[in-house]
Amino acid sequence: MAAIRLDNVTKQYPGGHAAVQDLSLHIADGELLVLVGPSGCGKSTVLRIVAGLETPTRGRVFLDEREVTTLSPQERDVAMVFQSYALYPHMNVRENLAFGLRMRGVSKAQIVARVEHSARILGIDSFLDRRPAQLSGGQRQRVALGRAIVREPQAFLLDEPLSNLDARLRVETRAELARLHQRLEATMLYVTHDQEEAMTLGDRIAVMREGHVQQVAPPMEVYRRPANVFVAGFIGSPTMNFLPCTLRRDSGKLVLECPAFTVELAESHTAEARSGTVLLGVRPHDVALVTLPQADVSARVEVNEPRGSELVTHVVVGEGMSKSQLTLVAPPETASKVGEQVSLRFRRDRLHLFDPDSGERIS
Repeated sequence: MAAIRLDNVTKQYPGGHAAVQDLSLHIADGELLVLVGPSGCGKSTVLRIVAGLETPTRGRVFLDEREVTTLSPQERDVAMVFQSYALYPHMNVRENLAFGLRMRGVSKAQIVARVEHSARILGIDSFLDRRPAQLSGGQRQRVALGRAIVREPQAFLLDEPLSNLDARLRVETRAELARLHQRLEATMLYVTHDQEEAMTLGDRIAVMREGHVQQVAPPMEVYRRPANVFVAGFIGSPTMNFLPCTLRRDSGKLVLECPAFTVELAESHTAEARSGTVLLGVRPHDVALVTLPQADVSARVEVNEPRGSELVTHVVVGEGMSKSQLTLVAPPETASKVGEQVSLRFRRDRLHLFDPDSGERIS
């Protein structure tokens, strides 16, 4: 396996559109790094540049210490898995797995050994003689993965490989991918727009927006300490609540004044925060229903969304010009009726403060 490094990579198309802008990224040997972001942010372009299917306008690409910027895909020794499976319909599974090896002149004995080994790893050895049309979506995706594994490449590149599967199969195949990565200890660069996939699969995730990487970190660090408003809003479901507030010091304490309530901040915020206008971010899971003496604010229930193990509740705090909407997540047994008044408290150590102009994290 090999590390992947991109140094100041830019991809600009005719007409001036820059899909990727001055991007630097390092994927360690054996790491699974997930590129995540909305459609059109440039993540698939990054993958295609690493694969050699696109040439960067500027910048360099390395596999370990070997520069591969101008090399063809065949010379890079990486395997790509597409969302469309890209299987040959007239060949059975065994032939699909073996095809790339035959094209490279690998001996028959090696082909047989590699195909059988990959099939066992992926649990597809019982249908090696079936054609793709006889397989389910999840089985086809495993065949596509197997075709990459038999090559024994330096790195795997996966472009939204689960997007064509239904919800149940996506969860199952995602778990299989995680186990496969642990077993192979392979270097993987994985692209998805699904933040749940990114959070559950990646050793680290790189959040992209408009061709720029916004933050690269382990999943829970991105969730707990988002670098800016975009990352905070993109990662996490339901999305983070944002409220414009004013931060001031009162008798040595930091106080957050928001349109409909006031909150005294925890000591952990003191060193980083500064007085002035801020954007408060609070995740729905960090807003709790409490009894009145413990409450930070009273709210009126607008909508309840039952999700089985949890209840997503949308509430309104304040009235008139100071009215704001909040989303919170609570156990289903705590359900309040629409129109009912409830009391809320914010978890102090989970409040996020952002600069309202730049969107960057303050505390």
